[in-house]
Amino acid sequence: MNAEPPEHIPVLLQEVLQLVVTNIKGTYFDGTLGDGGYTKALLNKLDPEGRVVASDWDSRAVAFAEQWAPGYEARLSVNHNNFCNIGDILSSYAIDAVDGIVLDLGLSSRQIQDASRGFSYRADGPLDMRMDCRLSGTASDILNKAAEYELKRIFFHFGEERRSASLAGIIVRERQHRPLKTTLDLVSLMKKKWRPKYYTKSASRIFQALRIAVNRELNNLERFLDICWSSLLTSRRIAVISYHSLEDRIVKTAFRRHENPCICPKDIPFCLCKRVPDAKIITRRPIRPSGEEIAHNPRARSARLRVAEKI
Repeated sequence: MNAEPPEHIPVLLQEVLQLVVTNIKGTYFDGTLGDGGYTKALLNKLDPEGRVVASDWDSRAVAFAEQWAPGYEARLSVNHNNFCNIGDILSSYAIDAVDGIVLDLGLSSRQIQDASRGFSYRADGPLDMRMDCRLSGTASDILNKAAEYELKRIFFHFGEERRSASLAGIIVRERQHRPLKTTLDLVSLMKKKWRPKYYTKSASRIFQALRIAVNRELNNLERFLDICWSSLLTSRRIAVISYHSLEDRIVKTAFRRHENPCICPKDIPFCLCKRVPDAKIITRRPIRPSGEEIAHNPRARSARLRVAEKI
């Protein structure tokens, strides 16, 4: 039996609340419920009339909410869904648009420490990595069925791992003799290939790459950042906390595109496309955790917070 994980600490919580909560009587959307850190903080900051709609496509996060939700029932709605379906989620509660949106794209302590999920290379468990058990493919399926060039692409593109080609080759050779079913199976291969000084960072990148591929995380994020503006009231804000450069780049690019949607060639002196901005960037540079916060919560060290406002 897995030990009870430590309480998950929301990253940059005060910064998020300060920048996003502009109407204490409003309705807010937390698209990554997790252990409920941001949702509870929003509810506690809002007036009694304030409301939060929280979603997560991890059914265990939704089930866990039942343990702490009593007392918030009239002001909290919890939905088992991916944040990229924000329009459908809000419409199921007869809500057209909200006063603020929060996304924390990281894993919760509960997910990381549950060996049965397969998210951590530090614990032996099945190579699953699905955020939603309704998804059909697992990390094991990818490792045992994908072509060598596809494994290389996943490791390089989603994990930014320079040694992706050699690992892909080793995996393809190994699976001819026995399938890779557990995290230990994969970790053993990586330990054979990499010297100890490279292992930890490379293992983190490979597990990240597989998780992103299994859950189509970047596709979901891109889709969300294209459509979320219609679910946000004018002069209200969206905050996104990312933990690696791939996510942060997508958020930065999307915010810039909505702030400056013009697609005219740069050598044309005036705009012909007539595209109108629908957002302004609040954080020109991402907000990073302080040294004090990182000391208190080491998992915060790679976090980047970006905020934009609908206009």
